[in-house]
Amino acid sequence: LNTGALYTLTPLLTALLSIFFFKDKISLRQYLIFFVAAISTCGVIFKGSLDLLLSFSLNNGDLVFFASMFLMAFYSIFLKTLQRDEKPIVMVFSILLGGSFWMAIILLIFDIPLNWHLVKGEFAVNIAYLIVMTTLFTLYLYQKATTVLNPKIIMSYTYINPAVVAILVSVLSDVNLGFKVWFFIVISCMVTVLLQYILHKEKKI
Repeated sequence: LNTGALYTLTPLLTALLSIFFFKDKISLRQYLIFFVAAISTCGVIFKGSLDLLLSFSLNNGDLVFFASMFLMAFYSIFLKTLQRDEKPIVMVFSILLGGSFWMAIILLIFDIPLNWHLVKGEFAVNIAYLIVMTTLFTLYLYQKATTVLNPKIIMSYTYINPAVVAILVSVLSDVNLGFKVWFFIVISCMVTVLLQYILHKEKKI
């Protein structure tokens, strides 16, 4: 709940950074839509429960996650700034190779065992899915989109993530989400589409 709620601030952080790096302007209308989008997304995350919302509190781990959100916002900014017509697949390969290098160093420094013998059965299938779909494929699409879209536009799509996850859980696991959750899902989807329309329209002006 905490990480999901905090992550709703990432699009706004990216938009604020875009002011300094790309001289973008954020209109009052954009601020309002960012706010409504964050509220509706939190409504999905907290399942429309006021009790869950009131029990929200931050800990040290949340502060680390909040710092990572700034890095993610800077990542999209610098990716747009430093990109020089490189092919998306080259960027993906470079990022994965660099990440593997740093993780190897961490493994050596902290002497962390890999435990390959534990990777089997359903666990192996899940890891394969994470490697192919949520790392290789997703990262490729992200790199390709960044070459043609503004980071502010790309990050604003994150508002719809919890809604999509909730819908998939409802369909695949036959979970009853309840009226409140569906209400916030509809609102977050509508606001995301509206935000995209406004960002694209104001970008052309």
